Order: sequence, then structure tokens, then C-alpha cells
Amino acid sequence: MKKIFSVLTIMLCMSLSAGAIDVDLVKEGPGLNPFPGERSEPTTVTASIDDQVVTVSFSELTASQIVVKNSVNLTVFNQTYVPAYSAQADLTSLAPGCYTLHIYAMGDWWYGHFEIE
Repeated sequence: MKKIFSVLTIMLCMSLSAGAIDVDLVKEGPGLNPFPGERSEPTTVTASIDDQVVTVSFSELTASQIVVKNSVNLTVFNQTYVPAYSAQADLTSLAPGCYTLHIYAMGDWWYGHFEIE
């Protein structure tokens, strides 16, 4: 019983103290470039979600696009951004569920999955 209580206590503490959650991203490869004239080089793109706000960071200044699709592959968010080192998407209007994040930046598409509880 004591062991189960300890595990539950640790889980509860983690959920109460959790801040931004990293979204694991996979590079899809080159796609249709919505920003003609932009170059493609090895790059780093990271994403996290905190209170239904996705923050995407880039290793270099770039124009970007963030697309979010729901569990039945319908686009529920789509926005392009001017060149910057990061972009944010406010997803507070989305219902709880599983989503796929698609990011276009520096000539490549990246994607990852996240859940809104």
C-alpha cells in the first residue's frame, strides 16, 4: 500500500508542477515551399505547449507556418508568421483531444503530436 501511495504522490506532484511540455518533432522533408526564395539548410526546430499555447523556436531567423490538425485530420488552426526566431499559436479555443502539429520553417516541414486535456 505504501508503494502505491508513493507512486500516486509522485504523479500528483508532477502534474501540479508541470510547466511547458515539449512536443517531439519529426522532420517530414522538403515540401511545397509557401515562402519562395527561402533557402534550405540543416536547421533546428523545437516546440512546446503550455496552457494551450504552442511556442515554436527556430535556430535561425525564418518565416514559418503553423498548422494544427485534429484526430480526424481536419485543419483546426493555420497561420503564417513573418521571419522571426520563434512563433506562438494560441490554441485555447480547441477542445480537449489529440492533435498533430505541422510546422513549415527553413524549407522543411516538421510534425509532432500533442494532447489537450
